[in-house]
Amino acid sequence: MRSSTLLAAVVAIALPPLTLAEEWSFREYMLGDWDMERHGKDGRVDHAHYSLRAVGSNLEGTYHEDGEFGPQSEMVVRVVFEDNKAGEFQLAKKPVAKQAEQSDEPPTPQPDQPQVEYKTVFEFDFHAQSDSRFHVSESSWKGKAGGTVQFLAMDDAFVFSKVVCPAEKEGAMSSSTWSAVRKGAPRKVATTSEKKTMLQKYGWYIFAAMCYVAYKAAVGKAMEAVGGGKKQQ
Repeated sequence: MRSSTLLAAVVAIALPPLTLAEEWSFREYMLGDWDMERHGKDGRVDHAHYSLRAVGSNLEGTYHEDGEFGPQSEMVVRVVFEDNKAGEFQLAKKPVAKQAEQSDEPPTPQPDQPQVEYKTVFEFDFHAQSDSRFHVSESSWKGKAGGTVQFLAMDDAFVFSKVVCPAEKEGAMSSSTWSAVRKGAPRKVATTSEKKTMLQKYGWYIFAAMCYVAYKAAVGKAMEAVGGGKKQQ
């Protein structure tokens, strides 16, 4: 109860009142270009990028991480929607373009490239929190290792956390968190000249950190409960 009350207090102070009356849409929210970063325990910082465009009622685009010699872990992305707030996030390996063979003969028509085989990596169903100042979706990670994911969407930024807890390997829990900002669209700033407190200026970052810590703590308690149950058996 105390942690929930503290989170509510931080949200009320840190986030501005919602001024838009229309219904929030994850499709409209995710549309565009995103710059992401992830901080590892060894101090390493990874950078990645999403670029999504509207294709019919869905979003399609690309994902890549910044490597030492250029883009790496390149994927194609498709986001399928059941409605404005629910659907599936899908990934597929980026098709490798075939190089044309050098020849004096005129090129012959090439067969159509095989269709990209998308796989759903997680489903989403967002719910408004704190008078729609932010939206949260929690679901399962559908990769080989399984796990859970939490997607926290706020204005022009989001935090994506994944926790993997293999049932057959006690103590093998791992977690990763990506934070992202919309490229070319900095967060809205207040036009008033009123001096703001430190919490009002940086409350969003404090809140994001608290959500992440609370999420990991909840998973840790769940793992302890599972471990305790096994010992009693």
